[in-house]
Amino acid sequence: MQTWKYRVRFHTPAFLGDADQNGAWRTPPFKAQLRQWWRVAYAARQGFHVNVEQMRRREGLLFGNAWLSRRDGGNTVQDHCRSLVRLRLGEWRSGGLKSTDKWIGESTDFRHPEAPPKKGYDVGGHLYLGYGPLTIRNKKTWLSRQVAIDHGEEAELGIRLPDEDGYRTEIENALMLMHAFGALGSRSRNGWGGFSLEPLDGAPGLPGFQSDKLGAFFRPWQDCLDLKWPHALGCDGNGRPLVWATGPRKDWRAVIRDLAVVRMGVRTQFMLELREESGDKEIRNNRGEQIKIIHGRPQERHWLAYPVTNHDVRPWNRDTDGRLPNTLRFTVRPAADGGLQGVIFHVPCSPPERFRPDRSTLIDVWETVHAMLDELTRDPRQRRYEMITTNRNRRQELRDQLDTVTLKRSKGRCP
Repeated sequence: MQTWKYRVRFHTPAFLGDADQNGAWRTPPFKAQLRQWWRVAYAARQGFHVNVEQMRRREGLLFGNAWLSRRDGGNTVQDHCRSLVRLRLGEWRSGGLKSTDKWIGESTDFRHPEAPPKKGYDVGGHLYLGYGPLTIRNKKTWLSRQVAIDHGEEAELGIRLPDEDGYRTEIENALMLMHAFGALGSRSRNGWGGFSLEPLDGAPGLPGFQSDKLGAFFRPWQDCLDLKWPHALGCDGNGRPLVWATGPRKDWRAVIRDLAVVRMGVRTQFMLELREESGDKEIRNNRGEQIKIIHGRPQERHWLAYPVTNHDVRPWNRDTDGRLPNTLRFTVRPAADGGLQGVIFHVPCSPPERFRPDRSTLIDVWETVHAMLDELTRDPRQRRYEMITTNRNRRQELRDQLDTVTLKRSKGRCP
């Protein structure tokens, strides 16, 4: 066995829950994150041709299990075992964020084209990306829990692992991916809980998200649709990673605002419509105002993530668990100038079979998303936003917000 030590530093607040759902430093979220990225590292070593049963067996023997068994002659042998990977924090303690009062004065508001204008205020970037652990009262953002881990908090993380080439390489690769793209806690796919790992006492160094060393974990994104679980990061047909970064900011709140604008643009470029020929049904209140549409078939935006507020898909609510996670993820990382920047990356995979995914529709939707993110890499004066809906009002509403953000596409190459 050998032990590696790293300093964990959070760049945005993290909503990690203890037994009372309050923010606290605990090892289980780190181990869960390590296992998630271990699967990506494992898939890459297999050339992305993965036998899931074999993967689960290796994962169980490495991280511990209470379910594995095998046949030995005529007997069944139980392979239950404790984890070979042990994690330890320098200390388990409560998070340091107890109030959002200090966020006042740092505006992250932006105009959402579908927010009811009668409310008279813009959408807050914090709330848009963090609704759930964050809530709103009297037009002010509040923590839903008593405490969270604050940005800038850090702790020492020790990882004890088998000194065996195969396992050691897989764990090191998983740590590389955690350092480059990982985030922890509730709403961690929206930019909250972004963290970095700094090696201590001779632990292996870990490259950043733009390093060529990460190329082995990328796969042509349309090929990723062959599997129904996140097993690789996506690259386009020219071998360029589907990774974008916002411009550097001095404050994490400004980064969250940039990511919120991008997320809003990605989603609302697909307008949801009442299509009676598809079996859509409109629900109105007593004043005759439309409050909801029940869709007979999914529309473009539904394939990004589901559920969608006030736009249910009748077959999905009946035949599925009603949840389709977004495969476009956001996190926050240090910028070269010492500030912070948002990182947007695609981990594509096919929706479960119960959603009855149509491959051509998925390709059309995600190519539109990639095109819009590439459009944001251009000078705002040269942008045309041709991929956005032909509705002129919606295009102008989005342009007013999207022109405040400029992205930079990763220049790495995938093998």
